[in-house]
Amino acid sequence: MLKRKIKRALSYCFVLFLMAVLTLLMSSRHDRVSGIPVLNYHGIENEAGNPLMLGVSDFERQMAYLAKEGYQSISPQQLVAYLQDGKPLPEKSVLITFDDGYKNNYTQAYPIMKKYGLTGTIFLVTDTVGRDDWYLDWEQVREMRRDGFVFGSHTLNHLPLSDLTPEEIMFQLVRSKEGIE
Repeated sequence: MLKRKIKRALSYCFVLFLMAVLTLLMSSRHDRVSGIPVLNYHGIENEAGNPLMLGVSDFERQMAYLAKEGYQSISPQQLVAYLQDGKPLPEKSVLITFDDGYKNNYTQAYPIMKKYGLTGTIFLVTDTVGRDDWYLDWEQVREMRRDGFVFGSHTLNHLPLSDLTPEEIMFQLVRSKEGIE
């Protein structure tokens, strides 16, 4: 019973987070907040038939467009500071994120983003870092971090949290965050 309540509470927290974002969009800052694009990618690779991959030339066109139009990339922390405390952001801000931490985030996306003066946030599946050739290794993470990229947690091994016990969920979230720090 307690485990079900904790799972339900975590689900409600997520829903509340989304509701809070929507509330902020409807608030007096609506004109500014609604103009901040958030782009989410998984991988950048010329891999036909894989819906998680965007072609390299398509990604380059998107980054070139952002740079040409004067967009400046921001971090999730900057967006939160803006929303919570009213801290200023560049006039044309964009939050660029990647899920999972695929190696092609380093081999394909990173050089293109550097070329256009952009950075991003990568949410890592930490147990894959340096252990699986499809994913980033810690040296690549350190190099990208030195160039302004931000890294966040996307669990230890990408298990569906809705299938886990509350203890397993906490383990996934806490240990993955510790691995990045």
